[in-house]
Amino acid sequence: MENLTWMLFVSEPNTTIVFNTIGSTQITTEGKFNGVLRLALLPPPQKDLDHYTNSFEQTYQSTFHTVGENDSNDDEPPSAMKMLIQHSRVYPIGADVSWGFPSKDVGTVRFDFKTKSFGGMNLLKGGDSDLLMLALPHHVDVLSANDDSKEYKMIREKEDFDLIYRTIKGHMTPVIGSTWEYKEQLTTVGFDSKNTLEKAAELSHKTKTTILDQVALDVKRVLPTLDENIYGYGKQTARLAQLIHIAKVLLDTEDDTSSLSQKYGSVIEESQEALYGFLVAFLSGTTADPLVYDTNFGGLVTQDGLDDSMNDFGNGWYNDHHFHYGYQLYACALMGQWNETFVTEYGPVVDAVMYDVAHSSYASSSSSESEGGAFFPFARHKAWFDGHSFASGLFRFASGKSMESSSESINCYYGAYLWSMVRGMDSKTKLLDHQTNFARLLLATEIRGIKTYWHMMPKDENSPIAAGLFNPMFAKNLMVGNLGMMDATVSTWFGNNPLYVHMINFMPVTAITRQLFDNSYLEKEFSSVIQPIYQNVEMAWYGRNKKWGCFSFLVWSNTTASFLVESGRDM
Repeated sequence: MENLTWMLFVSEPNTTIVFNTIGSTQITTEGKFNGVLRLALLPPPQKDLDHYTNSFEQTYQSTFHTVGENDSNDDEPPSAMKMLIQHSRVYPIGADVSWGFPSKDVGTVRFDFKTKSFGGMNLLKGGDSDLLMLALPHHVDVLSANDDSKEYKMIREKEDFDLIYRTIKGHMTPVIGSTWEYKEQLTTVGFDSKNTLEKAAELSHKTKTTILDQVALDVKRVLPTLDENIYGYGKQTARLAQLIHIAKVLLDTEDDTSSLSQKYGSVIEESQEALYGFLVAFLSGTTADPLVYDTNFGGLVTQDGLDDSMNDFGNGWYNDHHFHYGYQLYACALMGQWNETFVTEYGPVVDAVMYDVAHSSYASSSSSESEGGAFFPFARHKAWFDGHSFASGLFRFASGKSMESSSESINCYYGAYLWSMVRGMDSKTKLLDHQTNFARLLLATEIRGIKTYWHMMPKDENSPIAAGLFNPMFAKNLMVGNLGMMDATVSTWFGNNPLYVHMINFMPVTAITRQLFDNSYLEKEFSSVIQPIYQNVEMAWYGRNKKWGCFSFLVWSNTTASFLVESGRDM
């Protein structure tokens, strides 16, 4: 972008810098230079929110010709510029990410920035030796809860920092300090929440019969086929597992001799046996497109994907692994809960699938406690500073890495958590305890990131841009379709229909879905997007029975109760 104002800091004193004012693209020195150059962007002050300007602020001018000439400066620079100068000599060269679990259901994430200093350079009297960085909106939410920290200080008042740094993800907040640490509450939801089980027990016999009738039909339809691609096969196995789970939850509220148990028990047993066969085929490599281990990059990829980068949605180039394998992890976790023999037989294989997308690098590869440390990278898709995952693998895009189906990334870490929990029940070890908590931490950070950057609640149209994460016109769409490193869109890879955007970021529906979507958001999403188009939704999104269309979406919102009653009369 042109017409921007920058500050240049030079580590070596008495260096003469020459700027090419004609081409505005070249900086030279009169002699040989061996040091560090730092550039800091000076965005327009808050009074000028709508556009960047090429005018050099008068306050900047007065500051530059006085800094360094004497310790007395009657022309006080703007607060932000002064802070940039004060902290200019300390710069980051890397960072370490670590985590811990100080209590049962609390996790911590810690960033330790590695720094170097110009050394001896003091541009302004009172110059600070602490690192100055910028935090994203989701950082501010959690760092604010730890305001008593002595390791960092957030600058949130306009008087203390009067410039705005705008990014694709909203405005950034200055933080002083080379160590950030924050807490995340870890989910306690297992395969079902306590509330779900209580509500299931309260359902009438007629309602249970209606649901079980539908399940009995659905478990025989849209079943996995051995020649299906990795994504489709995973969704179909997870779908079958979820249908069996729904039936089991309802039947568990009944006595073994009840009419419902008598009628549907055998159907569910047969479906569970079928699911076992589908999972065994996947884990034993007898499908048409088996998983193989790639020694170049360290991961499980499909054979077809390895042969052709465009096959299997780019799986061979590590595209969408958390989408593809999350479904299998969820189905395997349910099977492991029902069948302990499955865990004993195929536990190590499922572990490998989990490590491909949710490996914690808990121990070094030389440690006796290491599990897969030498074979899989650390949390493959997670971008820790960004606060969420990216789906892109080795593919190059002009806008950098991106992710579309945010809810499927949630499904991955939820599946990893459930599987590690089931695995821990089979063989309790410190390592498995840690893996379960690590998966819960991946899940918690992913939920926070998605609720921050995908779920948009529009602000007042007359409010300043600074008041909201996205521009109000963009936020009216309510859901980000695809979030990249350099762009945010309200479209998908397969179309820009609003229904596609919202539903690809909603599926699949499991017990964790309730924690991903706030009621206030769903109320707005339903009334603004779903209800107006409900009668014209294409069959692929309705499923087999139009009268049940979008039902899974509606049940989460309290305000749709009357709509459900009206629609449900014909079920």
